[in-house]
Amino acid sequence: MTNRDRVLAALDVPRCAREIAEDLALPVKTVQTILRRLTAAGITRCVTTQVRQARLYGLTTAGRLLRAEQAGHLDRANAL
Repeated sequence: MTNRDRVLAALDVPRCAREIAEDLALPVKTVQTILRRLTAAGITRCVTTQVRQARLYGLTTAGRLLRAEQAGHLDRANAL
């Protein structure tokens, strides 16, 4: 599983990059880069409305579909 896949899987609820980085034992900068790329691709979006708050990222509809597809692939792989 790639770091991108791990970050995507970690977004079951909106979270900030720091929380995800801590949970996945990844550098914050790595997670921030992944989130920027996922946002540019329309997979995630920033859900924070306050400027002074940490940026919280959540999945878009496309992101939820992609995560569900990944979960299905993992389930099939684990069944082998």
